[in-house]
Amino acid sequence: MKKGDFMDNIDEVRKVEALARELVKHKIAENMQDAVAQAESMLKGKGKVNIPKSQESGETKAPQEDDVKKLSSQLNQHKNLISEVQSKMNEMIAEINNLRKEINELKGRVNAQNLHMQATAQHHEESKGESQAQASESNKPQESSPKMRGEGAKPEKRTGSYKPGDFKIDQIFYSGSRKK
Repeated sequence: MKKGDFMDNIDEVRKVEALARELVKHKIAENMQDAVAQAESMLKGKGKVNIPKSQESGETKAPQEDDVKKLSSQLNQHKNLISEVQSKMNEMIAEINNLRKEINELKGRVNAQNLHMQATAQHHEESKGESQAQASESNKPQESSPKMRGEGAKPEKRTGSYKPGDFKIDQIFYSGSRKK
């Protein structure tokens, strides 16, 4: 191969590539491979260019305008859908915040109730302990009765102005038939 042939080949490849880019740019070819094949055939003069039917009949603007309108319509629909989703999300966030607030209020009530129950149980335990202490003390022999305290001890003071004969036990407690 001669140097001139090599340079001619490089120029031919550049022309084919440039023409192929133009064919793709103007949508005469669908992809670069088709564009290269068409460019080679055009430069060699072997065949005609495969121009899409829409471009042959002069309908270049109408499909593009229709496509733009369709895409614009779809874009508006998507915007509306996004707005609806955002609105629903905001409602859900507000509901979640309300539920969190209610949960915190309920936790506060439960904690207060638990504290109250603990205080009540503690009070009950304390009073139970006191009553058990009193019961154990009452089971001990009392020094206050004259018999237990000894013979020389003073009798307990009575309160009120009652005398031993003021009450008759047989009139207070009934035990059988009464004789008049």
